[in-house]
Amino acid sequence: MKKIFFLFAIACSLKALAIDVEMVKITSDLPGEEDEVFRMVVEVKEDMEIMAFHKDKMGPSGEIEQRKSYSLDDIRSGYVMEHQQGRDIIILSSRDFDSYVGGDLKIAYLFNGLKGKWRSKLVKLRFMSGKWRLQTTNVDIIKKMKIKVRKWVGKVVGVKDIEFSK
Repeated sequence: MKKIFFLFAIACSLKALAIDVEMVKITSDLPGEEDEVFRMVVEVKEDMEIMAFHKDKMGPSGEIEQRKSYSLDDIRSGYVMEHQQGRDIIILSSRDFDSYVGGDLKIAYLFNGLKGKWRSKLVKLRFMSGKWRLQTTNVDIIKKMKIKVRKWVGKVVGVKDIEFSK
């Protein structure tokens, strides 16, 4: 019994050392998400090594209502960040990601669901000056992301664009 308690105490203390660092606030005009606010978070250790990614649905008072967690082991194959009506809509992936220095992130989005056409945007997640930062390829720091839908004959058929801002 003492061993189980000891292991539980260690697991809890390691989790207590983890810190959430908000990368970007996400808004969307996807059906059902028009009034929702999400945030993308990296969970880091004390030495700022990334342990995991999280997508949090925020409540009206700023509390986390729901959290989706993504293991670093899966970043090469990609994380499905948005899934609606039986289809993947947005996928985040990286081929060169390192938990200490970051890497290039590809945000692929379903542009035209009728034809199965995808588009993508590239951003960089970098550890600079003691902070994790999300940047465009032009090195502009990103704090907000807006997902804009694409409609045809009044129906949503894909994601028109993903806009970044400070």
